[in-house]
Amino acid sequence: MTDYDLRQICSRSGAILFAILVFHQACVGQDIDHRCGYSDRSSTELRSKISEGVQQLRPSLPRYADDEQGRFRVHYTIDGPDAVPVLDNNLDGVPDYVEACLAALDHAWRVEVDTLGYLPPPSDMGVGGSNALDVYVRDLSKAGPGGSSYYGLTSLDVRLQSTPIETYTTWLEVDNDFSMSDRDASGNASFATFGEDALRVTCAHEFHHTIQSGRYGVAGMNRSLYELTSTWMEIRCWPNIRDWAAYTTRLLLTPEAWPFSSESANTGYVWGWFGNALSAAHPNILRTMWELIATDMRTTAALVEACKRHNATLSGIFCSSLQWLYRTGSRGAGNPLLPAAELLPEIRFFSDQPVVAPTATEIGRLLGFEVRAFRFSVPSSSSRPPVSVGVVVCDADEVGYANQGSGPDGRYRIELTNAPSGSDMRIDGTQWGLRVESAYCSHVEGAQTISLSGPYPQPLSLQRTRRVYIPVTNEPIGTRITLSLLTLSGAALRSSNTTVILDDDRIVATFDLEGELPPGTYLVRSESSTSTTLHKVILQR
Repeated sequence: MTDYDLRQICSRSGAILFAILVFHQACVGQDIDHRCGYSDRSSTELRSKISEGVQQLRPSLPRYADDEQGRFRVHYTIDGPDAVPVLDNNLDGVPDYVEACLAALDHAWRVEVDTLGYLPPPSDMGVGGSNALDVYVRDLSKAGPGGSSYYGLTSLDVRLQSTPIETYTTWLEVDNDFSMSDRDASGNASFATFGEDALRVTCAHEFHHTIQSGRYGVAGMNRSLYELTSTWMEIRCWPNIRDWAAYTTRLLLTPEAWPFSSESANTGYVWGWFGNALSAAHPNILRTMWELIATDMRTTAALVEACKRHNATLSGIFCSSLQWLYRTGSRGAGNPLLPAAELLPEIRFFSDQPVVAPTATEIGRLLGFEVRAFRFSVPSSSSRPPVSVGVVVCDADEVGYANQGSGPDGRYRIELTNAPSGSDMRIDGTQWGLRVESAYCSHVEGAQTISLSGPYPQPLSLQRTRRVYIPVTNEPIGTRITLSLLTLSGAALRSSNTTVILDDDRIVATFDLEGELPPGTYLVRSESSTSTTLHKVILQR
């Protein structure tokens, strides 16, 4: 059957007013591994102790190496649990890992200070043995709360000023090897990226925290925009290293759990890619935000104001990015904001339902800058399979955001009808129309669904995935069917009850192949109340 593509049947942003539900400051329904320990090392309690003359204790490491410009001093050891890898290819007496750390720090300086125009961090006035910024390399795989892992840490040292905003000298810590075998106290893998790649992005991330703390100030306990900017610096400094994608994946899998308006550090990690959207609108928006924060402007208000000073609006930038948040996975080719978006998962739908005449409706409430995605399977106007319609809505009320969440309830209503009025968006290939009411902005995209002749991926590599997608014909979305794995001789190995779904524009059922299976060719039998079909599946190691 011809793939009848109706991509982007309609896209609309900004005109549909949607206000904001009062948002409490706690992170909503999600936890995430800490990317760095900046929030812990810049808490209100610690800042109070520093004001009383109590400084945080620096690590004690016996060796050090300086960069040529005298900007950085890296402290390390080659013995004990904090030991760095001892490989020294150029035989200069300094381990390659330490030299890679110095090179990564120098690169971060050139990008963040020399290119982007941020002020350099202040000197620590000789603490650590020189005026350079001190970086301590040690094992951080269990250094976080409860034995969790950190990639790096930025610690406040001496307070330089208290008004208009507190600024501090700082020192850094980074992990000593970012090993694939490192485990935290719970036995989980400590890192998503390893070796020198992890070292590079960590240096870019933590270096920006030193700039924030030393030049633009530590503002209360709102850490979201601190971590967003530092995470974006990883992307800006090292565009080919994809550690950020591990956090963006969390956003795509549960978008409603990560409102952009949350003040938690975790929110900044998952939205780090949004720095690409802000930079695309104007390259100086983020730096202007930090210059405003330095005047003691509220962080959220500073971002809204920075956008205005560069002839943009935060709501406009956010709304225009919805289409790119939707276009990941199989829809991800050419995404300008999320590099290699095809490698990311597709956004998880808050609701995924077949549409039955005469109407289908979704009603709910959103928090400030919360994103939700919905998908509807709409009957075709011909004998073709149904049309898949994706709808993404958000509450991009920047006035409420600038005031940290004050405002009326944010409500949305998505309605599909088979008797559309003149103002409804028409869904091509159907007799249906769609309207979105009360959402501040939305993105709508549709595609004619297609029927496939065979399963995918083919062949299936068991080392990469255990999930195979089985095509389903003549069954509506939501139908329960039984899938069975058989040998070529017809012997049954295992069965699973599952539901017919849409995978982008493909009508399929998923089959997770658990247990030990030798490579080879198998059969998958699909059984419903009306039909039985067989498909070949090739498995590889």
